Amino acid sequence: MNPTPRTADPAATRPRAFAPAVAALLFAAFALAAVAWALVLASAPVTGPQPMRWQRADGSPPAPADAGGYPFRGCRLADVQLDMALWNGGAIVPCHDPALGSGWAFLDPRRRTATLRWPLADGGEAPLTLGLSPGPGRRLALVFQRAVEGDAFVGIAGADGWARAPEKLGRVRYLAAAWVGDRLELALVPLTGQDPHGLRGPVKVVGFDDAGRQERIAVRACGADCPTPPIAYRAGARWVFEYAGRAHAEGGEPVAPAFPGRTLEDLDLDLVAQGRLRSPIGLSLGRGDTPAIGADGKPTLAAPAPWDGMRTVRQERFVVDVAPQRRAQWAEPSLRAITERAGARTLTWYTDERDRVHVTDARRPTIEAMAALPAVARWPQGLASRMFASDDAGGWWLVDSSGESIHLDRDLRRTDPLPLRQHLRDARGEIAVYALDWALFALPALSILCAGLSLCAAPPVAARPAAGDRRAAVPARRGLGAAAGRTAALILRARSRRCQKNGPHRGPFSFASQPECLSPWRTPDARPRHRPGSCPRRRTRR
Repeated sequence: MNPTPRTADPAATRPRAFAPAVAALLFAAFALAAVAWALVLASAPVTGPQPMRWQRADGSPPAPADAGGYPFRGCRLADVQLDMALWNGGAIVPCHDPALGSGWAFLDPRRRTATLRWPLADGGEAPLTLGLSPGPGRRLALVFQRAVEGDAFVGIAGADGWARAPEKLGRVRYLAAAWVGDRLELALVPLTGQDPHGLRGPVKVVGFDDAGRQERIAVRACGADCPTPPIAYRAGARWVFEYAGRAHAEGGEPVAPAFPGRTLEDLDLDLVAQGRLRSPIGLSLGRGDTPAIGADGKPTLAAPAPWDGMRTVRQERFVVDVAPQRRAQWAEPSLRAITERAGARTLTWYTDERDRVHVTDARRPTIEAMAALPAVARWPQGLASRMFASDDAGGWWLVDSSGESIHLDRDLRRTDPLPLRQHLRDARGEIAVYALDWALFALPALSILCAGLSLCAAPPVAARPAAGDRRAAVPARRGLGAAAGRTAALILRARSRRCQKNGPHRGPFSFASQPECLSPWRTPDARPRHRPGSCPRRRTRR
């Protein structure tokens, strides 16, 4: 007897289909994901500034516990004579904070780091910077006090830390500083109990080099009849001292004063090019004819006067790459537009009511004109200090003393916007970031997973039953549920496969030994009619 050949199950090759509700949900999910991706790829929001990573001198970050449990947001501006100074491609900011320490931090916008590069010993008050003097080999002399009436110190800063640790100068009146080759020289007047303000004492020149520390008397004290000269500067490779319109060089030789015919005091002159940071009175009043002495000892004028309708608001900003220069800032009455002379350009940045920053180099721009410009950042002004620093390629960094910055090209367009995730986190919190991640990644992945599970669980598409096989339509005609219908169809297919495999048997015990070929509505004793060589057809009860 030849068994009946095994045939493929037609139901296994039938296509499967989604339920209408599942298909609608999948379409909505993929449409939402597509819209989210389109918005992300096409969006160009006005983002915030690029943050810098704050760290101590040893590279460790500020402790959040020291910062009150919140992320460290920059040093407090506690130095009344120095807010910021541009040097060596970055910005120097005085710092006095328990989370970071005391000293001077270096803000590097290229590396996006803010490091307390030149720390001071713990304890004491905030440093008061008296003078800055750049020297050879990327060195910078820092003259400072730890208290208003305390001892003075001098240290030489290098690119990676202290090139020469701060040394104590004692209680002195600081006049000026200059580099003579590789040697740093300071002009000082010692303070004593009988002369607490340094009006009658001698003038000393203290030098520092590889050989150590040297001191010499430049101007001797001569009693009450010849007061100590309050003005000192370096000119013609020698020190010059002035008082009441008269000047003489070190050693007593009379020389011509810088401003003949004028009687000037030290508070009338801007001596920042000679290493002294104290602002003159005329500059504080916004006068454009404030006299100054340049690095070569020749007379000049201080920072230019502000434009009409603006006033000088910040003078404690300097550029000390070659020779110290004061970079004063002006502001209009609302203090929302700040103007500064940066090299050959005069730049103005304006913060509107929505904390968006607009930058222009137009001369005397109006508020309406600046507000119509494209915004470059969303950056609240706050109480921090900002300066424009050149990137040596025609562009600019706008650096904030809190440790933030933005970069602009030569056309004053921003080149470093924040990523969208960071922008949402800074502007709207973590919930917006979670929603974006869900729309971009989680929703499509979950939709694909659900689609696969739905296809696996979905029944085959019902085909029209053949004339000789009506068993597949029995569950549908009897109105069974979906689960019961699938179960009944599986049982019927299994019976059919077993019947085709074993083949029918003839004899009195053929149906008793092969109950799969029996109709469920007949007993084994009954013999239904069927064709030889095939399984009996299933009969249904009317």
